[in-house]
Amino acid sequence: HSWSWGKYDGTDTNTSGASNQQTPKRMYDVLPELENEKIVDVHCGYGWYGDGHILMLTASGKVYGWGQNNYGQLGDGSTTNKSAPASVTGISNAVDVAAGEDHTCAVINDGTVKCWGINNSGQLGDGTTTSSNLPVSVLISITLVGVFLS
Repeated sequence: HSWSWGKYDGTDTNTSGASNQQTPKRMYDVLPELENEKIVDVHCGYGWYGDGHILMLTASGKVYGWGQNNYGQLGDGSTTNKSAPASVTGISNAVDVAAGEDHTCAVINDGTVKCWGINNSGQLGDGTTTSSNLPVSVLISITLVGVFLS
């Protein structure tokens, strides 16, 4: 199971909705579909405004995000900040995730890479400088030689 706690002011990442969650709260209490999921990776990103976002990868390949979303870095098709995990649209078979400065990427099990969020300097790797609140394909693919999950 995964747990969350900390400051919450409407944009931060503790998932409880309280002003401060000083004790850990189970993630599946706020998103019941996580109750039977094994969390295999968690990444924290940061943003221009000091608030960040969190990405969580499950053993089944689903990716969830919450926190700051002003550039669509949560990948749920919106730019609305989230206090609870939201499923990344169209990602169901990821093997790795990375959270950057207002953008996020996932490696898919077929070797493709998807990214979303701010793209003012080409961070998404799709040949544009257009930000996206949904995953876009990076113009490369990789060959997976192995995946290690502990």
